[in-house]
Amino acid sequence: MAFPSFFLDQVKDQVGLADFIGKRVKLIKRGRDFLGLCPFHNEKTPSFTVNEEKGFFHCFGCGEHGSLFDFVMKIDNMSFRDAVERLAEDAGIPVPELNTKSKEQISRQKRAFDLLEHATCFYEENLTKGEGHGAFQYLIGRGLNKEIIKKFRLGFAGPGSTILKDTFLRRGFDEKLMLDVGLIVESKKGGKPYDRFRNRIIFPVENISGKIIAFGGRVMGDGEPKYLNSPETQLFQKRNNLYGMRESIDYIRKNGEAIVVEGYTDVIALHQHGFPGSVSPLGTALSESQMQLIWKYCRNPVLCFDGDIAGSRAAVRAAERALPLIKPGLSLNFVVLDEGHDPDSILTSKGASGFENVLSKSITLSDLIWKIELQSNKLETPEERSWLEKRLEEKTSQIVDPSVRKYYQDEFKNRLWRQFRYFSSSKKPGRYRDDRFENNRQLPAMSGVKASVDSKFLSEAILVYTVISHPGLFHRFAESLGTLSFDNDKLDKLRQEVLKTFAAPDVLKAEPAGEDGKTYVKSISASLGVDENIQNQVFSHAKFARPEEDDEFARVGWEQQLRIYRREQILQEIEATKNRLNDRMNNEDLELLKLLKQQVIEIEEASFLLDDSNSEPKGSKSAA
Repeated sequence: MAFPSFFLDQVKDQVGLADFIGKRVKLIKRGRDFLGLCPFHNEKTPSFTVNEEKGFFHCFGCGEHGSLFDFVMKIDNMSFRDAVERLAEDAGIPVPELNTKSKEQISRQKRAFDLLEHATCFYEENLTKGEGHGAFQYLIGRGLNKEIIKKFRLGFAGPGSTILKDTFLRRGFDEKLMLDVGLIVESKKGGKPYDRFRNRIIFPVENISGKIIAFGGRVMGDGEPKYLNSPETQLFQKRNNLYGMRESIDYIRKNGEAIVVEGYTDVIALHQHGFPGSVSPLGTALSESQMQLIWKYCRNPVLCFDGDIAGSRAAVRAAERALPLIKPGLSLNFVVLDEGHDPDSILTSKGASGFENVLSKSITLSDLIWKIELQSNKLETPEERSWLEKRLEEKTSQIVDPSVRKYYQDEFKNRLWRQFRYFSSSKKPGRYRDDRFENNRQLPAMSGVKASVDSKFLSEAILVYTVISHPGLFHRFAESLGTLSFDNDKLDKLRQEVLKTFAAPDVLKAEPAGEDGKTYVKSISASLGVDENIQNQVFSHAKFARPEEDDEFARVGWEQQLRIYRREQILQEIEATKNRLNDRMNNEDLELLKLLKQQVIEIEEASFLLDDSNSEPKGSKSAA
C-alpha cells in the first residue's frame, strides 16, 4: 500500500533535500543550486547538483537523478518503504500504518484537507457580509487593505455556537471528521459538540504545499483567550510549521532573507509594507524544528520580538534553543523593539523606513549571549568575574558543532580580556560594560554641573519630578507611582501630593502645549511646593525629565528609571535576607531569597533588551 501524499510531503518539507544530502556530500552554494562531487561515481570536477526549490538532485556526469527518497534508496541500498520510514523517524514524524485500511486512511486525509479548504471559504465569505462586517472594518482600521486580506484569506467565525457544524453537516461532512481536524469541540458538560471558533477573525494556516492545515482566531471584543489556535492534529503540529511560510517561501529562497515575528497581524502588516519574507510561530516560542525549517532557506534570519517582558523572555529562550543547533554559516540575528511596540505599531507610526531602521540595529546570537551574561554580573570582585567566565563556558559547551564552538570560545575569551582590562583601568563605578552594550545605571551629569548626589535619592527624585514636568503621562504612571514608598520623607510626601493633585477632576483635562505648557508646569510645580534645587539636579542628570522634552522620550526614560529603582530595592532586600540567614538559617528566609532572586532575574530579562533598544534616555540624550 502507498504512503499518503500529505505524509510524504511532510517528510520532504521537514528533512530538507540539501540539508540531508549535505551530510553525505560536501555541497557549495552556487546561485539557487548546491554543487558537489557525485557520490555515485568517481570524479574530480563537481558535476552533482541539488535543487532545493524543485526538490531533486542530478549528476551531469553519470546521469543519476531523483528525489530525497531516491537519494536514500540509492546511497544506502534501501527499499522505498525503508527509506521513507528512516527519514520520518529521523524527523520525528509518526509513520501511518500500512495495512488493509490504508486506502481508507488516505481517503479520509483527502477528505480532511477538503473540509479545511471548505471551512476557509466559509470563513472568507462570512467576513464580507452580515455579522462579519464589523470584523472586516476592524481589519481595515488596523491598516490592512483588501488585497492583503484576500492574499492571506482572512475570514470571520460568527458568534453562534454551531453555525459551522450545522452548515457542514448539511454539506455531507461527518461530525467525527470535524472533531479530528479541530473545527468543533466536545462539550465538557456532556452536551453536543460546538464550533471551536466563535466571534473571531480567522487566520488560515497553510503548509508549504499550500494546503490548509489549521486556523488561528482573534476574538472580537473582550472575550478570552484573545487568540485561539487549532489543536494538534495528524495534519498540524505547531512546532513544525510557521505562519506565512507559504506566502514567504519564494522570496526567502530567492533572497535568503527572513524575518520571524510574534503575531499573525505582524506578518500580514509586514508583507503589506514590503517585507515579504516575514513569518511567525503559531502561538508558541520559536521551536527547534521551526529554526531548522527557516534555516533551509535563510542562513541568518532576523528574530524580531515585541517590546515587552514576554518578548524579552522569548528572545532569551530562542537564543538558548539555538545554541546546540548552530552550524557554520547558520545562526540568528535578534531585534527587540522599543517598550510597548510591536512590528505593526512601528509600521503604523514610522512606516517601512522606520522598520528598516529597526532591522539595521539587529545583533548577532553571540552578541546576545554576551549581553545576557554580562547584564547578570557586576564584575566588582574576582569571584564575580570568574562566575561570568564560567557561565560563558557553560553556554559555549552547548554548541554541538566543534568548529563553531571553538570560534565562540575564542570570541568570548577576547571579550573577557577586553572587559576585565577596561574594568581594571576604569575609576568610575558602574562603567564596566562592553562598549557596544554600555549600560550606565547612574545617569550622567550635564556638562559643566558638578554635584555629588545620593543615587537612591536621585532615582526617587527623577521618578516624581518627571511626572510633574510631564503631567500628560500621569495616568500612565499613576498606578506604578502609587505602589512606591520613597525612603526620603520629603520626596515621599511630594509623591503623595502629586497623586492627590493630578488625580483630582479637571486638573489634567486641558493641559496646554508649547510655551503655555511650560507655564502650566511651572504653575503646578509652584502649587506642589517643588524644591528648585532638587529639580535642577534632576534635569542635570536626566534630560528626559525636562519639560521641553517630548512625552514619548520622557515615558521611555521614566520606565527605565523605574526598573533600575525596583531592582536596587530588591537587591537591598536580598542583602538583608542574607544577613538574617547568616545569623540564623531558616526555611522562610531561604524561600524569600529564592523569590527575590527570581524577581531580579525577571526585571533584568525584561530590561536588558528594552534598555538597549530605548537607548536615548541612558546616555546620548541624558547628557546635554
